[in-house]
Amino acid sequence: MFEENETIWQELLSEVFVLVHSENVLHVDAALQIFNGLFQYIMDHLNKYKKELNDIFVKTLAHTNLDIKLAALRAVSCYLETVEQKDTK
Repeated sequence: MFEENETIWQELLSEVFVLVHSENVLHVDAALQIFNGLFQYIMDHLNKYKKELNDIFVKTLAHTNLDIKLAALRAVSCYLETVEQKDTK
């Protein structure tokens, strides 16, 4: 699926990375929700961004807003369910 529309997926991924670093709580929450969906479709591509994803998880799990912390926990959980075991460390 990613190979068919690589440009579109990459543009979406770039926007999600911008949203997750926003000061707006709704943007951060939306970005985490989008990541949850992307993990199921383009995990092979997202593996290129392990460091960035780790940084996002650390940042959002430590967020002051409880809703963001819960969304981050869901995203981490979805990531761990989807990624290969060798990449979970």
